[in-house]
Amino acid sequence: MIEIKTSIFDFNKTEWNLSVPDNHPFLKYEFFQALEESKCIGAESGWIPFYLKSANAILPIFLKNHSYGEFIFDWSWAQAYEKYQLPYYPKLICAVPHSPVSAPKLISKTSSDISEFLPIITDLVKKYHCSSYHFLFTTASESQTLAAHEVTERHSIQFHWHNRSYKCFDDFLATLKKDKRKNIKKERERLSKTNLRIVTKTGAELTDSDADFLSLVYYKTIEKKWSQAYLNNDFFKKWLDYQRDQIILFMAYEQDQAIAAAIHLKSNTTLFGRYWGCTKDVPYLHFELCYYLAMEYAIKHNLRVVEAGAQGEQKLLRGFEPVTILSNHKILHTGFSRAINTFIENEKAQIKLLSEEYRKALPFKNTSDQ
Repeated sequence: MIEIKTSIFDFNKTEWNLSVPDNHPFLKYEFFQALEESKCIGAESGWIPFYLKSANAILPIFLKNHSYGEFIFDWSWAQAYEKYQLPYYPKLICAVPHSPVSAPKLISKTSSDISEFLPIITDLVKKYHCSSYHFLFTTASESQTLAAHEVTERHSIQFHWHNRSYKCFDDFLATLKKDKRKNIKKERERLSKTNLRIVTKTGAELTDSDADFLSLVYYKTIEKKWSQAYLNNDFFKKWLDYQRDQIILFMAYEQDQAIAAAIHLKSNTTLFGRYWGCTKDVPYLHFELCYYLAMEYAIKHNLRVVEAGAQGEQKLLRGFEPVTILSNHKILHTGFSRAINTFIENEKAQIKLLSEEYRKALPFKNTSDQ
């Protein structure tokens, strides 16, 4: 039997967290708690949560009336529906809210089968007159299971850095072509000659002032990119409080005044980079806070991967490799299902070619390079 809960507070925090695979920060109780309490998920934000609970697993899903904060883009699908005067919204989404991070969809320490949740998802689709349901950033095994149940697999690309048992940052640099290695060293040297002070904060070192600054630069970044703000200051304060032991905040100061910050969260295996922003543009500071310090942290703490967020072809030249991201989609309208599935298959072919081109641009040296 599967129960439907509508709030994180319907669960016991300890029991929930004991079920989180890999101590994944974006699946922890505290993350959903901060989102709910700050109203960054809920009716006000258009992310209405349903927590589906079986005997061995929890599956968070959301009823949505928009496509903001998802990072697997379906705006063109919604526009096609609108063109034919059909409603694309609401839809059901199974994803980490506002976060383009890889994560199991099932919160479980057992080998639970995601397909057992599909009948109740189908019931919710009918109840709320949804056009579709979507699983974003799925694992390979979950995607394979969903595809076997005709929930179509879609591909996209991110760039992840892999720690190949490096002992220090110089070990990583030694794997790069001479000019790429020299370029990274030059970037870091130029930054070291400024009057900036760069610090790493975690745990008890994090303060409300840090949350205020992170919120400030988050909004500045949103304004600069003409984007949509999904989060608020209340969320950042609760987040830095509730998950302080998994948060690593890299901050830059000029004369004791904070001018830039990048927030990361760690699982047992991965460092996830999320939000970056600054009040003053300084050359190479973004690369330092978002990439190089994250790599050094991963090496020091034996983390296998750094995920530095969505997009960013500039990551290639700094050793971040193209990774195929999986999502799965079920479109209920027969005609649109055929059209969208055809689009997805064509897109897969393009993604494969693009990934091959990205791999050619990687900075790693051949055996003959110095």
